[in-house]
Amino acid sequence: MNRTATVVRVVDAVVVTALPVEHRAMAAAGTAGTAGHPGVVAWHRADPHGPTPYDTGSYVMADGSTVRVALARATRPGCIAAAATAAALAERLRPRCLAMAGICAGNPSAVGLGDVVVADSTYVYDEGHSTVDGFAANHRQVPMPDAWVRVAQDLSSIEERVVVGPMVSGSTVVKDGRIWHRLAALGGRHVVGLDMEAAAVATTAHLLGVPAWAVVKGVTDHADPAKDDRHVAAASHAAAIVLWTLLLHQLAGYQGT
Repeated sequence: MNRTATVVRVVDAVVVTALPVEHRAMAAAGTAGTAGHPGVVAWHRADPHGPTPYDTGSYVMADGSTVRVALARATRPGCIAAAATAAALAERLRPRCLAMAGICAGNPSAVGLGDVVVADSTYVYDEGHSTVDGFAANHRQVPMPDAWVRVAQDLSSIEERVVVGPMVSGSTVVKDGRIWHRLAALGGRHVVGLDMEAAAVATTAHLLGVPAWAVVKGVTDHADPAKDDRHVAAASHAAAIVLWTLLLHQLAGYQGT
């Protein structure tokens, strides 16, 4: 007899952040509601003394339906911490989407400060082989599901400050201004955003069988010497609003598994 295992989904989405300011922005945007939707009435802390505490909230839609979200923060930036947090909660809560909101550097040829990047694909750009002849990249790209890309593109056509494109991740904070030329030389001339976690979230979703992933980040700098923290709060807020919009569109009234 063939039996199909039923996946019990505790939440619709798990959202991971890397910084306290990103976490606060995502929580506040959920509580504020939008477009006639009441939003999250209250956030509740779960597993406060465990290795991966998180907050849960049900976003109430105008029609009374809800989208259940778990919001967690890694203790430090970077792929390792993001992957550990994302994997722990994805295994426990079985979300339909594994997501991340926060900040990134943006390619000055494509985005300005304060713009929001929705990643349509991602990979670790500094993964590969370093020899006496130079660096040979070994990119393992993870694409965002087409249905989610299409919604992001529709949003971009309405909101000119929302840009959809590749976001790549690395292990270091970059502020030399030359990274975009290096990425182009490695085949990434269309890269829009640069961060330290997107590839970890997307890869975790792929490996654990989470149906969808979404990474949305606000641009705070261009990875050049002018990089500073003046735009972090505003960029985090802008990214949070866009991610909520995407999640609500895709997950409210979801009928799949």
